[in-house]
Amino acid sequence: MKYIRDITWEEVYENWKENEEKDDIWKDYYDRKGFDSWDDFRKEQIDEIDAPNLKWELYEIFADEIKEYNCGDFKGWLKIAKDVKSRKFKDLAEHEFFQDHKKIEIIKKDFPEETQIVGLKKGGEIYIFEGNHRAVAIAELQKELDFNKTIYLALAEV
Repeated sequence: MKYIRDITWEEVYENWKENEEKDDIWKDYYDRKGFDSWDDFRKEQIDEIDAPNLKWELYEIFADEIKEYNCGDFKGWLKIAKDVKSRKFKDLAEHEFFQDHKKIEIIKKDFPEETQIVGLKKGGEIYIFEGNHRAVAIAELQKELDFNKTIYLALAEV
């Protein structure tokens, strides 16, 4: 992990929003849940950790580091983690749920040259707050010799 610079919450938020708003899967999801917009959909998640008031730093990370990170505190992810008895992406990526998973396969087929995920550091461990699907895809793709994408981690300690 290589420190790049301090980053504002506004930068983290805009990057996150830009990535998800262009993805019809997320729009369909929050529409089904009854939210009027992406901002409304993510508000509770952001407020829960008081994200605008955390100190954010930007790092460049290596793909093989992702496998040691943990999934975030989200109901669906925690259910799979309970089955696997681990929250680490190296273990989650092996779970049958993620074999031929539509969203993960789409990400793997067209992985961007660079991407930013968002993490929270708690008790020396990193938990992904945004980017869990990409983290599983990276955990799978990093096994390939030619995977050389740039991965940034916006990180705050909680």
